[in-house]
Amino acid sequence: MKFKLTDVLFYFRKRLIITIMRTFIFLFCTTIFGFSPASVFSQNSKITIPNDKTVTVDEVFDLIKQQTNCTFIYQEDLFKELPKLHLKKGTIKVNDLLKSSFPAKDFNFSFTSNNTIVIN
Repeated sequence: MKFKLTDVLFYFRKRLIITIMRTFIFLFCTTIFGFSPASVFSQNSKITIPNDKTVTVDEVFDLIKQQTNCTFIYQEDLFKELPKLHLKKGTIKVNDLLKSSFPAKDFNFSFTSNNTIVIN
């Protein structure tokens, strides 16, 4: 009577390889998700408006740049024809300020992970 031990060892070897692969994928995913930036929520930053005033969209960008570390990417003459905005004294979130600055159907803006706001 002959015993075939290679089949038994092959089964355990296959199971060991699958376990190692699962462990590697788990560690790889946790490492990659660990590299996410700490402050992704730049749209939740708050802007303080010292007094009531009427400003252009470019002045709104300057106000946001002064109080946060956000940068803007947009075409230079993109906002020439937009009306001026009336800002009230107080505190407002950056996201809400930008939404009120643009007509909803004409412009889109998005926040990136490195505090850059892209407008198109």
